[in-house]
Amino acid sequence: MPLIDDIKDSHSMLKGKTFKEKCKYFKDYYLLPTVIGIAVFMCLFFLIRDIVTNKDIAFEAAFINSFSVPDSEKFSERININQEKEEAFFDGSFYMDFQATNISQTNYDNAQKLMAIVASAQLDVIVCDRSFLENYLNSEFYGDLRNFYTEEELAELGDLVIRMTPYDEEEEKYLDEFPCAIDVTNAPQIVNNFCFPEKEAFLIFLANTKRVEFAKEFYRFLNE
Repeated sequence: MPLIDDIKDSHSMLKGKTFKEKCKYFKDYYLLPTVIGIAVFMCLFFLIRDIVTNKDIAFEAAFINSFSVPDSEKFSERININQEKEEAFFDGSFYMDFQATNISQTNYDNAQKLMAIVASAQLDVIVCDRSFLENYLNSEFYGDLRNFYTEEELAELGDLVIRMTPYDEEEEKYLDEFPCAIDVTNAPQIVNNFCFPEKEAFLIFLANTKRVEFAKEFYRFLNE
């Protein structure tokens, strides 16, 4: 049947019907196709929007178990990138509960996501609470701060430098202690944005980051 005839039949069937009966007719015959049509339209809309507005990531920081994140646009301005084509990205979507007795789907999904972006060298730094810092110490992606700072610079940071001793499970022995993180609990950007309320916060440089200067600038940014 042609579409125009179908519409005419629908109008004739609804003629004289109450509002409630018209709503029921719409629900029975048109609700599902309408919902599907809207869903398809929204998917296409967001896909086209992402393609048009897509920018390269000039720097990426993962905030793990944080309540919020600082303003990434301010950092983008600070590192003087072309913001029409590039951006700094602060990802605050990670949550990992290390107190749970069973591995939840959320923990598993976030761990997989983290490992993927670490392996791709897309991620530059991690800002996390103590639970993550301690539980992922043996993961081998924590950068040794001696590869980013001179001994003099580390000495100036003093007690803010966190030194820990990883454990090699295959060799069943402890490895050498190394400076693996910087305490940023009281950094203004962390405090003022309520990133880790009532918790300690630590900055980890990824061992495979290629944007070392941006990573060091990020630490300075947190302290302003």
